[in-house]
Amino acid sequence: ARQRGPLKPFEFGPERDAWEAVFDDATMTRLNGLLMRLGTHMRTERRREIYETVIPDLPKVGVRPLHDIVGDTGAARQRLAAEIARLEAEVPAG
Repeated sequence: ARQRGPLKPFEFGPERDAWEAVFDDATMTRLNGLLMRLGTHMRTERRREIYETVIPDLPKVGVRPLHDIVGDTGAARQRLAAEIARLEAEVPAG
């Protein structure tokens, strides 16, 4: 322990930080609540569509780091807000 020095605080890393900068807990709770009003197959498809609209290069994760793919988090959050508004208009009130 003396040689190692003090332990560093646990961090998930830059990829998790990039994801949560766009898809924070409150927004994901709202999004998932709306998605749960859809059937299972539709829910899965709609979630994929939303993620790929919000972060168009998302399928390239693994080729490029997520924090590079996310890019402008403000623009991504605006796209996410627009997608949530569309979804609210699509699903029956619950």
